Amino acid sequence: MQIDEITNRISNAMKVSSEQELSSVSVVFNSHEVEEKKLKQALTLFAANVERVSIWLSNESYYVEINW
Repeated sequence: MQIDEITNRISNAMKVSSEQELSSVSVVFNSHEVEEKKLKQALTLFAANVERVSIWLSNESYYVEINW
């Protein structure tokens, strides 16, 4: 998965959450589909505009939580 695909997926999830008047979103990525380095690079694009970004690996999936 490329960085633009990662950012699009996160952006879409944030848009849906915002429309529901939520201030956080969780997105799961399969570790076989995304490289950790690319995921972290994509997340840095959101870092300046959000309150907190969390990422953890569990059961071969990367869990990303973003609060704004």
